[in-house]
Amino acid sequence: MTNLFQPGVSGNSQGRPKTAKSIRRDTLRTLRLSAGPLVDRAVAMALAGDSLAILGCMTLLASGYGEVPAKPAKSDVADVPIVG
Repeated sequence: MTNLFQPGVSGNSQGRPKTAKSIRRDTLRTLRLSAGPLVDRAVAMALAGDSLAILGCMTLLASGYGEVPAKPAKSDVADVPIVG
């Protein structure tokens, strides 16, 4: 019987293809890094009267952008015994 595969050699030299999940994660990471300058630019445009920039800034404010996330409340779930 002959071996079709060479030991130690990968058949997928380009690696696993990117998935929508990893593309989204990478895009969000990049946007987080550049969010400050983008928001500054949007605010400057809004102050200059750009109606789309005003709408964008209002949407950011309505979504809670820039607010410090609240600390999660202590959950009592950990105190409930596991029955099983």
